[in-house]
Amino acid sequence: MKYFLRTLIGLGLLCGSITAISYGVFQMLQIGTCASGGPYEIARECPEGTEAVALAIPIGIFVMLGGAGLYAIRGAPPGSEKRGDPALSMLILWSGLFLGIGFACFWGVWGPNANPGPGGELGGLIVGFLFIPMGAIPLFALLGAKKGKEKVSARLKLAEAMQVQPAKPKSSPGFERPTTAASSGKLAELERLQRLREQGAIDEAEFAHLKGEVIDS
Repeated sequence: MKYFLRTLIGLGLLCGSITAISYGVFQMLQIGTCASGGPYEIARECPEGTEAVALAIPIGIFVMLGGAGLYAIRGAPPGSEKRGDPALSMLILWSGLFLGIGFACFWGVWGPNANPGPGGELGGLIVGFLFIPMGAIPLFALLGAKKGKEKVSARLKLAEAMQVQPAKPKSSPGFERPTTAASSGKLAELERLQRLREQGAIDEAEFAHLKGEVIDS
């Protein structure tokens, strides 16, 4: 029960905080550069409510860190001993934050209701073009690493499938059947079938059937 509550609350805080931060960035772009009180008499006065919008950004960051911490300590799911990966959680947090702010900047400049204030357009474009790659590159790296692991796993399964004990001949008990060439031929054929499956030339059922024929031959 604790696992599900921590997961639900942690993800809720993460999504809510990133939304609040992105909304704050959007609103600040609409306000633009301004100043209130003190010696800033010739500066453009900030509209009412600017302080509340500005506070939404740091408050959202603190709430986001709390949600990330709660999600990271959620533990293992019921019935499993495998715990969550903290590095993966931090990667998702990083990408979500930077992508959220980057899209908010573009929306604040190019969105249908966008009306950026003085300096808002240039600042929003600079931050948007900087933050979007910072959030997207780690995700592409994660996908590439996942595909690499899947290929390695497929090769290991092929290697395990080739570990077949040769049957002893019924006649001539002292005769030992040469298996090196046969094993090499089977491995090459299984690798060929694996490539055909990855290319989409054969489906999973055909691959399993053909692999069984090669192993049994």
